[in-house]
Amino acid sequence: MIFKRENVPLTRKVHVIFCSNRAIRRLNAAFRHKDRATDVLSFNYDEPDLLGEIYISLQKAKAQAGEYRVTFESEVLRLFVHGMFHLLGFDHESERDAKKMRRKESPYLA
Repeated sequence: MIFKRENVPLTRKVHVIFCSNRAIRRLNAAFRHKDRATDVLSFNYDEPDLLGEIYISLQKAKAQAGEYRVTFESEVLRLFVHGMFHLLGFDHESERDAKKMRRKESPYLA
């Protein structure tokens, strides 16, 4: 549904990698210079057939599901949607950008 609504050609692929806190921490340290685990990381390749990769820490997703009082599955979905919008060029570096990104994500999470 994201591909259709956001006008992403269906020929573009996204690799989703489920990983541990340890693995995502290493990626976060190597690519963002933040030596801590995070919940989701996106790497945009912008190749003709590969939009990018989304890494989701299942350990973080499980902890956050409990914290937010949602199901594990809905938290993984939220992280996937969030990662997709990073691949599509959105970020949350400023409060304005964060609000815009949340508005884009919300129809896919209802």
